[in-house]
Amino acid sequence: EDEEMARDAAQKWATQELSPIVRDMDNEGKLRPEILTSLFEYGFMGMEIPEDHGGLGLNFTTACLTIEEISRVDPSVAILVDIHNTLTNNAVRFWGSKELQKKWLYRLATDTVSSFCLSEAGSGSDAFSMQTRADISPDGSY
Repeated sequence: EDEEMARDAAQKWATQELSPIVRDMDNEGKLRPEILTSLFEYGFMGMEIPEDHGGLGLNFTTACLTIEEISRVDPSVAILVDIHNTLTNNAVRFWGSKELQKKWLYRLATDTVSSFCLSEAGSGSDAFSMQTRADISPDGSY
């Protein structure tokens, strides 16, 4: 039921809020600030973040359905929502210390956009092909 409600809300938002200006944004080559504000207002930027940290507390499937509906109208906005939720927010949720979670999860759910970048030339735009290695330094650190 949550999944259907979230999908329907995303479809309605994308049709009513995003669709009327998507071509103009493409022509301008930039995201309009009101779209970003609206993504936060609708909770799309904190879907899997727990409610006690300002998010919606939804599951991964619901996030995927939401992103799918947004991508029907604008894949660029959808990838913004996707990376923010599934990479950045989840990295803080799963691997961040309690202090980092307290500092960032509320902001990531309500008003702060994250980013993702690759740091290995050999992987190009394929994050899953990235490889890394840790070498022990002379002082014993990595």
